[in-house]
Amino acid sequence: MRVLIMADESFATRERTLLARLEVGLADEGIGAVHAIPEHASELSHGAVFAEAVTYAPDAPLQSRRGKARRMLRRLETIRQDGDAIDLIHVFGGAAWDDAIELGREAGVPVAFELWRHGLIERARQLRPDGNQPPMVVITPDLTLERVMASDSSSVPARVAPWGVHPPGDPVDLLNADRAVSIFFSGPGRSPAALVSAFEGVIAAMPSDREYHLFVDSDAARRSGLWRVAQKLGVLDRFSLIDEMEGRRELVLRGDVLVQSEARGEQRSLVLDAMASGMIVLAAEDPMVSYLINGRSARTVSGSLPDGWASALGPLLTDHAAARDLAHKAREFVRSNHRVSAQILAVINAYESLTSPEPIPFSG
Repeated sequence: MRVLIMADESFATRERTLLARLEVGLADEGIGAVHAIPEHASELSHGAVFAEAVTYAPDAPLQSRRGKARRMLRRLETIRQDGDAIDLIHVFGGAAWDDAIELGREAGVPVAFELWRHGLIERARQLRPDGNQPPMVVITPDLTLERVMASDSSSVPARVAPWGVHPPGDPVDLLNADRAVSIFFSGPGRSPAALVSAFEGVIAAMPSDREYHLFVDSDAARRSGLWRVAQKLGVLDRFSLIDEMEGRRELVLRGDVLVQSEARGEQRSLVLDAMASGMIVLAAEDPMVSYLINGRSARTVSGSLPDGWASALGPLLTDHAAARDLAHKAREFVRSNHRVSAQILAVINAYESLTSPEPIPFSG
């Protein structure tokens, strides 16, 4: 079996680690994967990110969607191994859904849609395979999203496959007194007020005798005007920007605190990686994201005022035993509920529902 993993530019850049894990996990079960990456994100097709990749043009005004699909099929023909064609398309990122539908129609193969955020639910409910369209399935990483999807009639079934991560052997050396506290603000910055509120609250929570440094995704900082806020609060000397924080997360996962200020019903594997690494996760309360459990996997904040963020973080900065206990619980939560092997098994089961009346054999 061979799967085309298709992603839009935003998802491919932000979740390159997740997509690479999926490729490796499928390969372990004897399923080959090819990645379709937008031309603007073509750097992901080089090096060791993905084993096989082709690029496509998501914005080609002079070319019809059918023409783009046929061009993609010709490109895929050039990298066929042992005569294997594509058996299924698994699409990530809403901007790639229409292209994946057309490609599935032209290739005559089923399409699996990754429903990773609440904002895609209505669109998923409107999926309607026609007479020329092979079967479809929606795969969601969160049971909460699947229940919302199931609450209304849909012609496309939904399957749950929680995203998985690999916990490192040793957790981070949390809140080491010999170094500055490192705090990372993740998220797209599309809710500027939420990011500014969290930023102000975190600064208010910092003990006066403790050194600290604040790291923010550069795009999020630009959207929210956070540079001016940092200047106003007098913390520019403790403020750094990181390009593509979620895509290049090695530095982040050596930090002390990850702040997720926006409650947008979105799954973000960086948050799971932070939990697995033994960081403190401080997040806006989000009923559409079930891995955010106050006191077990994270410290969640309700409301939109800086005081809420300060009250949530402050006690953990002064009570290191409580901070390490929360980090340990989060790490164990991920070990139990977000294993990569479990994600791969659930994804394969979803594939089987589309492609074969009999189970696809796999090892383990």
